[in-house]
Amino acid sequence: MANLSNPLPKPYDVLSQRLALTIGCLCLIGFLIDILVIGFPPNPLAPQWRLNFLQQVAERSLLLLIGTVLLIYSQLENRLQSLKTLSIACLAIGLLLGLSSLLVIQDTLTLQEQAIATINTQAAELRNRIEQGQEDAALSQQISPEAFSEALQTVDSQAASLIQETQTGAMKTLISSAGNLLLMGVGLLSIGRLGLLQSLSLSQKRRFSLRQVG
Repeated sequence: MANLSNPLPKPYDVLSQRLALTIGCLCLIGFLIDILVIGFPPNPLAPQWRLNFLQQVAERSLLLLIGTVLLIYSQLENRLQSLKTLSIACLAIGLLLGLSSLLVIQDTLTLQEQAIATINTQAAELRNRIEQGQEDAALSQQISPEAFSEALQTVDSQAASLIQETQTGAMKTLISSAGNLLLMGVGLLSIGRLGLLQSLSLSQKRRFSLRQVG
């Protein structure tokens, strides 16, 4: 009766699970090695380091997702405790990635403000130098007023162009990095939830089988 309620896995099922275990472990090991190399030397208090690090994590997050899916698949049938542990780890990592997307947004906006402030400061310094040169009697005799006006316009246009490029780059970072981290976080949360449901289902089947045997 117990054999009917818990049939032995087919040979190809065992082979596919072992293959999934091997490939999943390789994917996760490769992901961890990349992250360790990228994060060295660590400087988590610096917004620039955090942003660069999380951007690299986002670019490699698909490897993490694939490795996790394969690893959980390899434990679906008979390893209840391993499945439960992996599912909980998935939920934790998924939540961490989701929160990391918020950190990417915060650091991107902070660095954008700093870059714009630097551009405005440098542009203001150049304007002051041009205006001082315009007021200098010796220079004003050698350089026409139109040249000073053109120089001021050039400074303003270049500053506006740099600010626009900074804002565009920040927007691309938000969409790419924060979006990937959020999507992978949701994906891992979903996978962890499915794994927990499967572990509960297996636990109930085993209890039912034990009752029948008893």
